[in-house]
Amino acid sequence: MKKLLPTLWFSLLLTFTSPSQTITPLYLNFNSHSEESDFGFLKNYNSNVDTFTKYRNLLVAMCDTLRNKGACYNSQHDWAFLDGTKLYDTGTPSTNGKNIFQWMRDDNNGLIELDCHAHMTQKNYTDVVWYYQQLGITPSSVVGGFLYDTVMNASMPGSNWTQMQDSLPGKVHPTMKFLFDILWGGGAPSHGGSGDLNPIGIWKPDTLHNILVENNSHHLILLGNGCNEVLSDTTPNVVSIIVNEIRELIYEINNGQLPADKFYSSTIQFNVRNLTANLPVKAAQIIDSLQPLINSGYIVWKNHTQKVDIWKTQYASAPNIVICDDVPTWNGQTGMLNAVEDLGNEISNFSLYPNPTSGDLNISVPANFIGEELAVYDFSGRKMLREIISSSSTKIETQNFSNGIYLVKMGNTVKKFVKQ
Repeated sequence: MKKLLPTLWFSLLLTFTSPSQTITPLYLNFNSHSEESDFGFLKNYNSNVDTFTKYRNLLVAMCDTLRNKGACYNSQHDWAFLDGTKLYDTGTPSTNGKNIFQWMRDDNNGLIELDCHAHMTQKNYTDVVWYYQQLGITPSSVVGGFLYDTVMNASMPGSNWTQMQDSLPGKVHPTMKFLFDILWGGGAPSHGGSGDLNPIGIWKPDTLHNILVENNSHHLILLGNGCNEVLSDTTPNVVSIIVNEIRELIYEINNGQLPADKFYSSTIQFNVRNLTANLPVKAAQIIDSLQPLINSGYIVWKNHTQKVDIWKTQYASAPNIVICDDVPTWNGQTGMLNAVEDLGNEISNFSLYPNPTSGDLNISVPANFIGEELAVYDFSGRKMLREIISSSSTKIETQNFSNGIYLVKMGNTVKKFVKQ
C-alpha cells in the first residue's frame, strides 16, 4: 500500500500524541511455526542435514534482527525441527557454540520464548515437550496453535483442546504429562472451511463448540493471535499491508470503535519453511515503520506468557472476547479514510461500475496498483472480501451480498458502492 501523504500522516500523529488521551496499548510480538508437515514442502529437517542447516541459519538471522530491534518473539516448533537439532546441531560461532534453542533461550536478552506446536498426527504437545527436554530446554506452557472447533484425531490426547484443562499425557510418551496454561490462536482444519478464529482479545473459553463464552472456572486462557497477514516473500507489499493492519487496529482501539481499557493482543506470524535471506529485512522494515507507535506507547512488545501476566496483574483478568471478524473497519473519526479519499489525484483512475449494482462490480485501477491489496467491507465494518489486485481490471461478485452500502479499500483510498 502507498504511504499516507505527509499532511495526513502529520494529522494522525497529532491524534496519537494528545496529552489528554489515555492510551490503550496493543501487545505485540513476532511468532513462527516449524511444522511436522513441512516435509510436504520438501523441508526434511530431521533427515537431511543440509536442509536443517539452511533453515537453522536463516532462523538465527531472523533472531538476530528481532533482538537488535528489541522485538519479542515466540518461536513455536513441532517435533521434526527439534529432532533435527538433536541430530545435527552441535553449536556454531553464530550461536556461541550452543545449539540453536539453547542460544535462543540464553543469548537474546530474554526476548525469545520457546513454545510447542503440534499437528497431532504422529505426536501430541506433550511429546513435543519431550523433544525440547532432550535439548536441555523447558518450553513455555503455551499451546502454539490448535483447532478451536474440530477434533483432528480422536485417538490423539489433546486433539480436543478441552482435554488440556488438566495435565496432558503424551501419545508416544504416555507416562509423561505436561500442564499447558495458554491457548494461542485458534485454527480451522487446513485454515479453510469457516475460517480461523483469529481473536485479538483474551478470555477463558468454555467448550469446543462454545469457545466465544467465558468460563472463569476453567484453567486454560485463550490469547489472541490477531488479524495480520502472514509475513512472507511471496505476498506483494506485505510490509505495508502488515503495518497498515496494525496501525488501523490501534486507531480502532483508541478512537472509540473498540472498547478502551481492555487487553488486546496481536502477532506478526511467519513460518520457518518460508524463511529467506530477505525476510529479516522485511521484519526490520515493519518494526521501523511502527517505531513512532512503539515510542509513544501504543505498541508494547511482549511475548505470550508476559502478555498473560500483564492481563492478570494490570487488567484483573477481565475477559475481552473479541475476534477479527467483529472488528469494525476504520470509520474516519480522525479523517483517516475520508481525508484520503478527498486527496483526489492519488488514484485518479480508480473507478467502480456499475454503481449501484445488482450483480458483478467492475473495478478499474491504474497499473501501478497491481500487487496491492483490495478489501471490501460492509457498512458495519465486517470484512467481506480480501484479495491482491492482479490486473488493471478486476471483478467482484456481489450476488451473495445483502442489499446495502459497502466500502472498497485500496491503498489509502476508500470508495462506496451500493448493492441493490
